[in-house]
Amino acid sequence: MNTSLQLKTIFLVILTLLQSPNIKGQNRIDSILTYKYLTGTSIKNLTQKSFYKYIKNPKSEEAISLIWNEADNGWQNDQKIISKFDVRNNKIEVISQLWYKHANPWNKTIQDFLGDDVKIPIENSNSKSWDNHLKTKYSYDSKINLIEKLEQHWDLINQKWENSFKYSYLYNVENNIIEFLIQTWNENENIWELSTKDNYYYNIDEKNSQSIIVKMFDGSSLWENNSKAVTIKDKNNQSVEHTNLFWNNDLNDWENYERTNFIYDSRNNLIERIMYSWDKYLELWNIKEKSIYDYNSKNKLINEENFVWVEKSNNWLINSKNKYNYLNLSLLSSIENYSDWDEKDGYFTNRYEIEYKYSKLTKNKTKK
Repeated sequence: MNTSLQLKTIFLVILTLLQSPNIKGQNRIDSILTYKYLTGTSIKNLTQKSFYKYIKNPKSEEAISLIWNEADNGWQNDQKIISKFDVRNNKIEVISQLWYKHANPWNKTIQDFLGDDVKIPIENSNSKSWDNHLKTKYSYDSKINLIEKLEQHWDLINQKWENSFKYSYLYNVENNIIEFLIQTWNENENIWELSTKDNYYYNIDEKNSQSIIVKMFDGSSLWENNSKAVTIKDKNNQSVEHTNLFWNNDLNDWENYERTNFIYDSRNNLIERIMYSWDKYLELWNIKEKSIYDYNSKNKLINEENFVWVEKSNNWLINSKNKYNYLNLSLLSSIENYSDWDEKDGYFTNRYEIEYKYSKLTKNKTKK
């Protein structure tokens, strides 16, 4: 994977894991530092930095990532994430911005392949700024169930937000989701168009199963079967088996595709995940991948190893692994990521380390 793209992916994963709707915790992230190791060595170089800023009123937080620019031999802004929360600490808006060299969008006119005039931006390297990129808005019902998520993208030419996708959620009286609807924005007609619908079904029986049927809108008036997911849960409501199926139009029936089995320890921690793929000709499940997880005494994940099954050697081959380190066994302090195992030389080609820095929250003391 391209190093810059891999770093962006790591940054987005970190934000997803660590941006909590509740900003009243005892510790808040101040910064995240990402290091990349030189292949086959213990030498690491700082490649990305992320900083957090918290605003009390209105409740808001910002995360800014910087990447190393080899050409300029210095740090440069890369991405900013701005999150806002309501009075109940629910996330209500997230805006992502990218760092661009400022451009005048009407500096030059060229002709496209149809011969029409098209205005394009010309970069001015002396001026840089944060430019809007994506925005997501969240809406909740009185029970704090997420009922709508609206995604928009920034029109750089017209300098305004444009609709992209809308996600709607419907729940039953027990607050279980029963429908998930995706709509796409038709900018030519300025209307929302139906795209995909997920229907959820719950069976309270000895298997405690849950089914999700995904339907695609045919563009006229019909919903057509597309895929199906069936999950079986144990007495602790933990998933023990998850099967993905797709709709076979020729057979007019569901056909197996993938299956995943989950194993837990006595403390209900997931310790193994095994994935299978369906062989429709032999009509059997072929083992494909597995992951193994270890935890500390406070049930915090400390090790994750991912393997792929190699048919030729009839054995498991490690593909990647993550090691999680904590302060006082509970506060995440770093993640060590290893990927792309070199079977010949016996080491991981890519290795990253992500460190987390925190600030301690203090309560205002009442003056006597």
